[in-house]
Amino acid sequence: MADENHTIDNQLKALPMQTASYIVNEQGQKTGVILDMAEYLKMLEAVEELEAIKAYDSAKAEGGEAIPFDLALAEIEGH
Repeated sequence: MADENHTIDNQLKALPMQTASYIVNEQGQKTGVILDMAEYLKMLEAVEELEAIKAYDSAKAEGGEAIPFDLALAEIEGH
């Protein structure tokens, strides 16, 4: 788990953060954020990559039988 958190931290730190604009409520509390579209897409890509890493780690921890890639792809595509 510590290694997974370390990897996530490294992924997030690697994202180039531009200036973000915040939406605030009447009390001055930040309630939203406005990002540049390119920055948002980079963040989304990083999240998707982290989800794939998490899914891989979870599947590996289950210790089940490995399936060849071609067979797995055929099952996913319904062939």
